[in-house]
Amino acid sequence: MPLRCFLALDPDAATLDALAALQSRLRGGQRAQAGVRWTAPAQQHLTVRFFGATRAAQAESLGAALPGLAIAAPTLAGCGLGLWPDARRPRVLVLQLAMPPALRSLAERAEALARAHEFSAERRAFRAHVTLARLTPEAAWPAPNPEAALPACRFDALTLYASSPDANGSRYTVLHRVLLATAAGSGP
Repeated sequence: MPLRCFLALDPDAATLDALAALQSRLRGGQRAQAGVRWTAPAQQHLTVRFFGATRAAQAESLGAALPGLAIAAPTLAGCGLGLWPDARRPRVLVLQLAMPPALRSLAERAEALARAHEFSAERRAFRAHVTLARLTPEAAWPAPNPEAALPACRFDALTLYASSPDANGSRYTVLHRVLLATAAGSGP
């Protein structure tokens, strides 16, 4: 049975704390909101390339290729909050991130790796983001405040994950991980 895989950048501990603080501000002190499922820290990541159905041999080969994709991870500025696919029918609340050349290059190389491993070309343009919450159609969610203080994000690992359905959404299992060096001069 094929795995459902994706390649992601994992936030460092300070970024996870900053994302949790942002979620808390957005919740406005409420523990639960109808139709809103907040992303747990263990689930937060920046998806570089979603592969989907992946054979075990493909996963092993993708994992072996990770060191060649590893970059000096830049700090990514938070550029805004977004409701995707759009504000009329939001399904996710995301923190949108800057796209420096190193990240754009990583996404392009990950796409080339996917094609070399017999995955179809990605139809959607790469948009750097971290998912903060998943929304149901019943969720009453105001438009995100463009003035909200947004954290800069640092990432310390490039990881190939397998995703499997879970009662709370999805469970992610690390298949392969490569630690990243911090980019010189990449302060917030």
